[in-house]
Amino acid sequence: MQQRNVWIGLMGLGLVLTGCGGNKLDVTAYQSIEADRAKVDIPEACKAAYQNGIPSVAVVEFTNNSTFGKASVSTSKGNSQTDHSSVSAVGIGVTPVGVGAVGASKSTTKTKYDNEKTSRQVDAKVSESVTDAVESQIVELGGARIYSRTNLEKVMKEQRIQQSGLFNEDTLVQLGKMAGVKYIVTGAINNVSQKYIPKQETMETTDTGNKTLNQLQSLANLAIVANNIVLSGMTITTNLTMKVLDVETGEVLFSKQVEGTASIGDFANPSFDQLVGGLKAAAQEALVQANPEISKYFKVRGYIVKLKSSQDKRIAQMNIGSKIGVKEGQEFFVYSFEETEDPISGKISCDMTTLPLTLRASDQITEELSWATTDGQTMMLRIGQLVERKPVE
Repeated sequence: MQQRNVWIGLMGLGLVLTGCGGNKLDVTAYQSIEADRAKVDIPEACKAAYQNGIPSVAVVEFTNNSTFGKASVSTSKGNSQTDHSSVSAVGIGVTPVGVGAVGASKSTTKTKYDNEKTSRQVDAKVSESVTDAVESQIVELGGARIYSRTNLEKVMKEQRIQQSGLFNEDTLVQLGKMAGVKYIVTGAINNVSQKYIPKQETMETTDTGNKTLNQLQSLANLAIVANNIVLSGMTITTNLTMKVLDVETGEVLFSKQVEGTASIGDFANPSFDQLVGGLKAAAQEALVQANPEISKYFKVRGYIVKLKSSQDKRIAQMNIGSKIGVKEGQEFFVYSFEETEDPISGKISCDMTTLPLTLRASDQITEELSWATTDGQTMMLRIGQLVERKPVE
């Protein structure tokens, strides 16, 4: 097992050193030729597809079904001192005196809060952290606008909706309609666990007189260092269920259980705030797994406004940019349209076809525009063709 950890550590160090690739582009190396000025003819029945309405999304506080964050609070009568006698969590082992290899120092604060209010404050901090993580993930994903929590709380207050009743799906849909949003995102914190792995000591190296043996000693120490970077310290694992509700239909569009792990550093006895920070980071890691499905509902659509060529290569400029979440490396479908008439009813409809090519966003991105490289049958490209971001991996 230790040898396996060493190899994982080396792989992690390699990732740290090499980083990730991008899609750099020198637009000046391309020129506009006659073929690049050809425009697509958009049938009247297909123009509605070009409407790129960005949906508004409200993230409702996640239910905390774990025991993490459930504080047991007692108040002494002598000096109004609140004694946090225990703050426990499943697998966390955080108590005033510590459990096993994990512990948290006992803290006292002078306060006038009663037991119930203090307990709610601690519990809300956990749920709020996950809600923050979900909002951050949606913003990072792009293709949606976040309905502010302040405005959501205002609607709840006006309609006298209590927090305890929020997690009924019918109530959530009604809340979404009153807030005027398209989607409600909510879910539950199922479990929070923690694991501490102490750092390994590097071996003492000596000159063996053999070059190969000296190199092996150095590699072994490098592996231990890499292992410490990747595996040692305190890690928090968060298990979540995430749901997306369509406010208009009341349908649960998406429901998925995800799990993520985050390191909070070499802390054998982390504070409660450090644990909550780790929970939030682990939640964000978990939510990345849901990106491919969620991005289908938060579409990023636009169209080609310019084409340029260089020998056998072509690049395309899209009328969408960082403002709605376009990022370097994202891939886009390209569509062609044809008007279709039903031979019986005579009804006109739009036939939408995916072209056998892909656009890939380059590093040349502004708020409103972005240049993309192309592959596939690039001579099929025309100015005005609809583009749509592929599901985000």
